[in-house]
Amino acid sequence: MKFAVSLTAMGSEVSGNTGHFQGFHILNQILNRLHDINLVHLQGGWFMEDLSRWADATAQHDRIGFTLAPDVKAPWVSIPDLSDFAAKEFDAPTDQHRSVKQLGIDYTMAEIAAIVGRALGREVDYRFVDPTNREVERVFRERFGTLDRWVYDKNTTAALNDGRVKFRDDRPALPTTMEDFVNDTLIPLIEKARTEAPKPETFLTWSSQR
Repeated sequence: MKFAVSLTAMGSEVSGNTGHFQGFHILNQILNRLHDINLVHLQGGWFMEDLSRWADATAQHDRIGFTLAPDVKAPWVSIPDLSDFAAKEFDAPTDQHRSVKQLGIDYTMAEIAAIVGRALGREVDYRFVDPTNREVERVFRERFGTLDRWVYDKNTTAALNDGRVKFRDDRPALPTTMEDFVNDTLIPLIEKARTEAPKPETFLTWSSQR
């Protein structure tokens, strides 16, 4: 094998207890040991498709609740954009032993909520759920997940909220904006959720009604 494109993640260059990003850091270290290979690490941001997890919360409460601080910008990328970019890397390898390319368009969660609200024609706000709040931890562990999962998720957003995970500004332009994704994909999911019977409560729907 002479050329590989690795789908890694934003923050994969950071060592330590970074939750979601920690496994990708280990992956990068392993792949970087390979010699005589052209290697490209694609550091994707959050997938826009992950916003579907808030369809029920938005339909029920007109709110998006999460543990990411409201002023933290993070890159978001659609899966088709990422796939197309990866395919183009295979078509035009750069003859570099290893390189890193970050992908995604920056948005705060508050900005995303505002975009969703404009598309729906009504106000949708963002509710920051403080992961250091012991009551939030208690509810999560009693009703929605395990201690291991809580630590994993808490370490993930902590790495973003405290600035350990940072992003460069030299990212390539991508065609799908958040407005495009919300209008084409997320709004139909929210409207569908409004007509369906309520689903069992999740941590995200609980967070969105607090």
